[in-house]
Amino acid sequence: MVLQSLSSGKLGNYYDSQTGIASTQIPMKRSQSLSIKLKVPTDQNGKILISQWKVIQTEDYEIDQSLPVFKGGN
Repeated sequence: MVLQSLSSGKLGNYYDSQTGIASTQIPMKRSQSLSIKLKVPTDQNGKILISQWKVIQTEDYEIDQSLPVFKGGN
């Protein structure tokens, strides 16, 4: 998604002109997304630097407390 926008010169909502960073989140399975931040150089040499990538949780994980837990004998 972002790379197509970068190559066309139209960064749209992905790009922050103050920081020079293009960022997006790509949905994955199991309530996760891949968050990517790319540094876009102003010299237009065609190189894009990856400044950050990480997998993030998109939903809160809630532990089921309704089942009894074995706490040992006696």
